[in-house]
Order: sequence, then C-alpha cells, then structure tokens
Amino acid sequence: MFMVILGSILALIFTYIVYTLLPGSYNDGIDTSLDAFIIKSEG
Repeated sequence: MFMVILGSILALIFTYIVYTLLPGSYNDGIDTSLDAFIIKSEG
C-alpha cells in the first residue's frame, strides 16, 4: 500500500516537472494558475 502512495506521489512530481519544463504556450495556463495560487496562499 505504501508503495502505491509513493508511486503516485512520484508520478505527480514527474508530471509537474515535465509541465514546468515544457516550452511555449502549452503550459502557460498551468503556470499562471499556479502562480496565482502561490501568491494567494502566501497572502
């Protein structure tokens, strides 16, 4: 069970890294929403 949780976490991190490294407008929506979320959570 622990390995399943660990695997899903690693998959999420890997997906996030891939999306972050992708160039162009493909990930602009993700970046802007993520930035807004970070700014909002930091106050």
